[in-house]
Order: sequence, then structure tokens, then C-alpha cells
Amino acid sequence: MSCTNCNSARCKGNCGCKDAPLCTNNPTTNSDCPTPTPCTECFDMACIYWNGPAIPSLDINPGDTMDEILQKLILLSTNTGCVITGSPCFSPLNVFADMITDTSMQINWDIVLGGVDYEVEYKEAAAVSWLTNPAVLHPTNQDIIGGLTPDTDYHIRVKANCTPPDTCYSIVFQVKTLPTP
Repeated sequence: MSCTNCNSARCKGNCGCKDAPLCTNNPTTNSDCPTPTPCTECFDMACIYWNGPAIPSLDINPGDTMDEILQKLILLSTNTGCVITGSPCFSPLNVFADMITDTSMQINWDIVLGGVDYEVEYKEAAAVSWLTNPAVLHPTNQDIIGGLTPDTDYHIRVKANCTPPDTCYSIVFQVKTLPTP
């Protein structure tokens, strides 16, 4: 199974089993899975798509990735005014880190319609205060955080600033820098 249908920048290989269909049954029963054992490869949530009907109240649409849906549901429970794409300013979705080194990482997100600029905020996982990178002007949807400590867990979030002045945060996610080479 290859990622030919995957439109995510994160999907860079196989979405699931190379040699068998994705196993969706209860893994304890092992029924309908490849023999002699279920496939052991991992797959990215960016490769799982919603193909059911649209759910407008949750802003879930056919073609949304599982990652997008989970982010929307988390935001809906914590920041309802910033989730639905019809609102004046919604939270950046599909936030992820790429090009991670021992002292830097690139943060990417989906463009927010109505966004004037974005701010990437980060902190060491144990820290209380957030640090802010300089604002990134719309329509740019990536930023590089530098000067990080090697082999350290960081919390990252992105906020969209819109007109009228609204501020909407993405979910907070954790990324670990690589150890010093």
C-alpha cells in the first residue's frame, strides 16, 4: 500500500502495510489480518482520510485527515470560536515540525483565511513562560525556531492574528530536539 493518495507533506512513505490491506479489526482477535501476524509497520495519521459525510457543526469534511479531525475536536472543546472555518479567524491546523536538528526545527501549518500574520510560540516542556518568534506575514505558513537546547522536549503552538483583531491558537504539541551529533 503506497501513499499515492496522500496529499500531506508528512506522508513520505507507506501509509500502512506494504504487503497487505490496513487491518481495522480488533488486534487481539487477529481476524482478517495478514497471516501469520498483523502488519507491524506504522502509518501516519496524515494518511488516514475521512470519507464519510460532512459534519458542518464540527467542520469535518470528506478528505480531512485523522490528524486534522483530532486537532479540530481538541480545539472545539477548548476554544470554540477559533475552530470553524467560517468564523472570522480560525486556529491553524496541520501544525507539525520538520527538519528537526539538535538546535533548530521548522514549524509548518495550514494557511488561515483572513490571517494577517502568525506567531510561533515555544517553550521547554518544563518551562512556564512561552517564547515568541518574530511574526510571520500571511501567506507564509512556516517558520524556523533556532537556538534550541539539544535533546530537549519543547511545546510548540502557532497563533493566527486576523482582522478584526482575533487571536486563535493551534493545539499545543511536543517535539524533541535531536541529541548533539
